[in-house]
Amino acid sequence: MALVVCAIVMLVGGIIVFGVVDPMVHSEKKAITSTRLSAGVMPWQVSVPKSGNRHHAGKALAYRLSAGNAVVSIFTVPHLKRTWSERIFHAGPKYFFDGHLDFQSDMACASEARLTWRLHDKRGRFPLSHEVRFYDLSVPTDSITLTAQLDGPTPCTGILRLIDPKVTNESRGGIGTGASLYTANPLPEVETTRK
Repeated sequence: MALVVCAIVMLVGGIIVFGVVDPMVHSEKKAITSTRLSAGVMPWQVSVPKSGNRHHAGKALAYRLSAGNAVVSIFTVPHLKRTWSERIFHAGPKYFFDGHLDFQSDMACASEARLTWRLHDKRGRFPLSHEVRFYDLSVPTDSITLTAQLDGPTPCTGILRLIDPKVTNESRGGIGTGASLYTANPLPEVETTRK
């Protein structure tokens, strides 16, 4: 009986170790850059200060946008490693997207101006005083489509920025949970907040 219990404990321990080590060894994260554009409007790449740190800059894909106009860009997703658990259980690869989207106006736009966006199968609308953040958003492994339109009275012009867009093969809280390693509370896939 003790031998059976010992074997079960070792098996469970092995599965836990495998579940922790496999994603650490095979996890990969890559940035989406303007060179990944396969169709649509070409963004230019700009540097932006990282939140709370003026000395380190992140990267953003930037578009010039004016009221009533829209941009559509289709990006080829970079190939990422497959984990052994995907190989063993024949699960197809699953990618997750992180980044955020905002609009920097050239001048004061009307208070009713809004940015309507769509990224893969998620969509939303926010006032120009806000931004939208993506956390572990499930995306296809071949391409991602970004669509954005500036709605509001003219004149209203500025720069649409997709900041630090990255894809990874491993969710921060484990496949499909959306939970972060840094907080006990799961993060939403999409969150709109004031800038």
